[in-house]
Amino acid sequence: MKSSNDLKDLKRMLKTEATPVHVPAEGTVRKTSPRKRKTEKIQVSSSNCADVLGIKVGGRVVLMDADIHGNVTEINGNMVRLMTDDGLMMYENIYDLAAADPAQEKALKDTVVKKGASLEKEKKNFDKTDGNMVVDLHLEALPCGRNINEGCQLEYQMEVFKRVMRENIKHRGKKIIFIHGVGDGILKQAILKELEEVYAMRCTWNPYHSGATSVTIR
Repeated sequence: MKSSNDLKDLKRMLKTEATPVHVPAEGTVRKTSPRKRKTEKIQVSSSNCADVLGIKVGGRVVLMDADIHGNVTEINGNMVRLMTDDGLMMYENIYDLAAADPAQEKALKDTVVKKGASLEKEKKNFDKTDGNMVVDLHLEALPCGRNINEGCQLEYQMEVFKRVMRENIKHRGKKIIFIHGVGDGILKQAILKELEEVYAMRCTWNPYHSGATSVTIR
């Protein structure tokens, strides 16, 4: 027979403790969802760079390294398609281009035309029908002469002079007329110095015109 104490222990073992569950009142339940991160991607529109540089479709641009001018026909990201004034289609990086001012281009063109006309007038003073070789050392008359940096212009002109002399020094009796212009006389003095130091024994030279020097190979 079990005692009363055993019955108490048995009841204690069988007793289950209910865990109270809190049920919120209707309307107070709040649904929570994981917090969404908003990732804002900063994208630079392809037109932003062009806007900053002032380059737009239909606008005038210049290819800085080559001094080539033209009109923009298309902008695709950082690449720009342009039609040059010579009728060539080019595809260049936008950072190699600069917006061109039509007014400045016209002023520069007018200056070049006037200077070119002046050079043509000056060249008429030299008679090419006598069989003499005429070499115009004006930058405008030399290949790529307009693209030479200012600090290298005299060196470039002298390189042309030296090349002509090297190519013709074997032709005895040949007469070469170098057109150097009046200007400040720097090119003329450089030519005379080269003749005195290098070709004194192989040729003679005399002023042919106020803007030219005649060299005769011995």
